[in-house]
Amino acid sequence: MPPLTDRKNRIALGLEGAVKRRKQLTSDNQRALWRGPIEDGITQSLLGKFLVCPERFRQHVLYGVIPEETFSHRLFFGDLWHWFESAIELEQEDVSDWSSTFDLIVKDRCSIHPYNQETIGEWRAIALGQWEIYKQFWDQKGIDYGQLVHAEQDFSVTYSPPHPNTLPFRLRGRWDGVRFQNGRVILWETKTKGDIDELSLENQLTNDLQTMMYIVALQEARNQGLYDIPSGPFQLVYNVIRRPLSGGRHTIRQRKSEGLIDFHQRLMGLIESDPEYFFMRWERSITTRDIDQFKARTLDPILRQLDQWYNWVTIPDKGGPFIKKDPWTNSQIHFRHPYGVFNPIHENFAIPVDALLNSGDSTKLTKTTNLFPELD
Repeated sequence: MPPLTDRKNRIALGLEGAVKRRKQLTSDNQRALWRGPIEDGITQSLLGKFLVCPERFRQHVLYGVIPEETFSHRLFFGDLWHWFESAIELEQEDVSDWSSTFDLIVKDRCSIHPYNQETIGEWRAIALGQWEIYKQFWDQKGIDYGQLVHAEQDFSVTYSPPHPNTLPFRLRGRWDGVRFQNGRVILWETKTKGDIDELSLENQLTNDLQTMMYIVALQEARNQGLYDIPSGPFQLVYNVIRRPLSGGRHTIRQRKSEGLIDFHQRLMGLIESDPEYFFMRWERSITTRDIDQFKARTLDPILRQLDQWYNWVTIPDKGGPFIKKDPWTNSQIHFRHPYGVFNPIHENFAIPVDALLNSGDSTKLTKTTNLFPELD
């Protein structure tokens, strides 16, 4: 092993070189909408877009290209649910007293999507009715999740992967809820889903991009003295609400002779008769090993690749990001993801090798010597 002073000098020179290279790119980066994961930071949703397709991600973050907004009842239902949760966490009025603020949210959505007002009104009624059943269901269980620390809290923290030539990244996002109970810091995450694979979901939590990135942000915030995060081990409460009328059990259609109010009451009756199907929570202790493993195997290498990619696509070149080559490695690192590729991870499907990666379980796996079976 080289002397400690030599190692420190090499690290200092590496950082100095990284800073110089970044300054050289500053004038060009100013033309881009996004100034990269170190200056402007990265959210889990942006990181997910980068992993899916670098070229589509480039169009979005450098030039602001997005699809024309259309109404989505899935997003609207999820937005309403987050509003319900935050209102309760912040100890606002009961649901029956929310009409003024709630109606403003609905009216705003109607003004954006005037041709979808009827659908917006229907999902408003469904969300509100299901919320009242949800609240009653969990109140009856009497579970105490401790003291509220934050609700719908935006965060921005720096994070430095353990690599000598890497500048600190900025992690950004919004914690749904942070609570403190019996010496544990609880990250509260709420999701609305149409299709729920309970076993797969439970097995994926400690390598879920958003969940674990938010845990890392909590850890870094505490280390940096930000957001008043208490000391103690971390725990996750993953709160899932099944969106009605999404297929599966209790998916019904309005009868010809049935008015909208009667249809709504029939749907609420089905939800009330089977609340465990619609409302689920997973509680999981997040260990130091879980966090370190996520950093080393997932977050750190992805962030470093993202930074290298950003420097690549923002270097001026007449040939564009597909033609130019890295002068240091003589390689190309940018591509457009093709059609016709099935990715079970992005589709949230469980695959047998996941058990091997998560826990070393190989009981459902075998080995092959033929890597080209389609040619047989």
